[in-house]
Amino acid sequence: MKNFKKNAQSGNQIVPSRSALDQFFPSSFWEMDWPQSFLNETNFVRTPTCDISETDREIIFELEAPGFDSKDISVEVDDDILSIRGEHEEKSETKKKRYFQRERQKGTFYREFSLPKYADVDHIKSKIKKGMLKITIPKKEKGQKKQISTSDS
Repeated sequence: MKNFKKNAQSGNQIVPSRSALDQFFPSSFWEMDWPQSFLNETNFVRTPTCDISETDREIIFELEAPGFDSKDISVEVDDDILSIRGEHEEKSETKKKRYFQRERQKGTFYREFSLPKYADVDHIKSKIKKGMLKITIPKKEKGQKKQISTSDS
């Protein structure tokens, strides 16, 4: 058990030591410039889950976006690809007699979905209420079959 140690911060659980982890990861792994959002557990924005449902008349996308307002959300359609982008910044400030604390958190997400050919992209509706983004896309009316006559040359 020389490659494992007790960690008081994790409730005295036995966790692998750095030397044990070095056996599985090359030294270049530890020297990489990891993005702060990967290392920082307090990053408050994650990729939102999305429920997609379909009725006879419409396609519905519902994304969890707590803390977001309509000004934080961008919904676009380009070549039958629905793109949803969210960017949110939260600031907090605490002033006490002996100290001053100011914190900022910023996070973004981006999701893309392919739309079926029968989606009526000209009449999409998007609204956000209580942290739930709902995008409704009506279906196009099914066209009638068109008979094409063939003539002799």
